[in-house]
Amino acid sequence: MKKIITRVEINESAMSSTSQSRLLKVYGDVGAEFMLNIIKINGVGKESYYSFKSNSFTETFNSENSHSNILTLSTFSININFPADATGDVYSIKTIAKEQTTMFSTGHYVNVKTISQVGQTSLFLQIPSDPAMVDAAHFTSLPNPVQSTGSTALSSVVGFPVDWALTNTSSDAKGFGLRLPNNADEFLIPDSYWYSQGGASVVGSHSAQTVINLNGTSFIFPGMLFYNFLVNGAYPVVVSKTSTTVTLNVAIDASNGLAVYFRAYGPSKIKKAFGMEADFSGFVAKGIELTKTVRTSTVFPTSTGNVDLNLNGTYGIGGGGHVRIRGLNISEVGNNNLITLVEPSSTAGHIRMAYAGGEETVTKTQTIPVGTKIYVEGSFQQIKITGNVKIKKYPETNAKIILDVPQFITAGLADE
Repeated sequence: MKKIITRVEINESAMSSTSQSRLLKVYGDVGAEFMLNIIKINGVGKESYYSFKSNSFTETFNSENSHSNILTLSTFSININFPADATGDVYSIKTIAKEQTTMFSTGHYVNVKTISQVGQTSLFLQIPSDPAMVDAAHFTSLPNPVQSTGSTALSSVVGFPVDWALTNTSSDAKGFGLRLPNNADEFLIPDSYWYSQGGASVVGSHSAQTVINLNGTSFIFPGMLFYNFLVNGAYPVVVSKTSTTVTLNVAIDASNGLAVYFRAYGPSKIKKAFGMEADFSGFVAKGIELTKTVRTSTVFPTSTGNVDLNLNGTYGIGGGGHVRIRGLNISEVGNNNLITLVEPSSTAGHIRMAYAGGEETVTKTQTIPVGTKIYVEGSFQQIKITGNVKIKKYPETNAKIILDVPQFITAGLADE
C-alpha cells in the first residue's frame, strides 16, 4: 500500500518586492517519498530554479535544484528564501510524490503552490522639458519631476502633493511675463491636460498616406494623438492599428526612420495605454501678484494719446494689449489701463498705455508721482501649479505623466 502525503502548506499571500523567507511544510505518513522543485517566472517569462544548496535561484537546471526527501516524522519543514525583486515575479512550488511508493490523499502525484511577488514601479510627474509653445528660455529653470513609488498591487489610494513654480526669466529678451487663459490670475487645470506618450520609428517612406508603418505599436490605441505633425491646425488622430501599422484620420508625409510620438491625454486614455490609474482633478495654476513702482512723475493728458509710464524695472510685464494695471485711479473706460508696449529693463524701462483721455476717465488725479505703486493684472513673473495626485494603480513599468503647460501658460512679448 502506498504512503500518503496529506497536505502541503506555505503562505501563498502576495509578497512585497523585498527579500523574505517562508516556511514550507509537508505532512504525511512516515516513509512517504517526495521531491521539491521551485521555479521562478520573471516579468518577461524567463524561468529560473531554486538551488537548495545555495538557497538562491539559478538560470540553468541541475541536481541542486531538486530536493528529495523521505518523511521520518509526520511533518517535514524547510525555509525557502525568496530574493528581493522590484519587477514582480511568480513562484511555482512543486511537491512531487514518488509514484512507486507515495501519493497524495487527493489521488494525485503533484501538488503546486503559487506565490506572486508584487513589483514596485515609479510614477514621475513633470512638465515638458522643452515646451513646444513656451520656449524654455522664458523660464529661469524648469521644476524637477515629482516621483512616487509604490506597489503594482496597490489596494488603497495613495495621494502625494505637487508644488511647482514656473518663474519668468529676468532678461530684456524674454522677461515679458507669463499669462494664464483669459488673463485670469487663477486657472483650474482640466485633467485632460495631463498626458503620457510613447515613441516609435517610421518604417519606409510615406507620401500623403493615412496608413503609416511603424517598428512597434503595442502601446498605441485609437484616439491617441500623433504628435509630430500639425495638419490644418490639429494633430492627427489614430483611427485603428495593426501590429505594424497605424491608420490616421488625415494623410501625412513621413520619412523612413523618423522618430514619432503618440500621446494619450486624460486619465482614461493614460490608463488604457499604460495601465495606471490616477486622479488629477483639482490642480490649480495661480499667478503671484506682480507690483511695480513709478520711477518718474508722469502727467496723463486730457486728450487722447499714448502715455509712457517710467518704472523701476519692467520684468514680468507683457505688452500687446493683454495686460492691465491698477493703482492709478484710472477707470477702464476706453481701455485706459491696457498696456500696449513694454520697453524692458531690470531697473528702468517703461510701459505704454493707449490713453483715451478725458476727465471722466480719471477719478482723482492726472499726475502720477514718483514712488506710486502699481499692480499688474494678467501678467506674472511667477505662476505656481499645485495639486494632489491620487494614485489608484501604479503602472506596470515606470512611467512619466506630463502636464501640457503650453495649453494654459503663454509667454508675454513686448508688443504682441
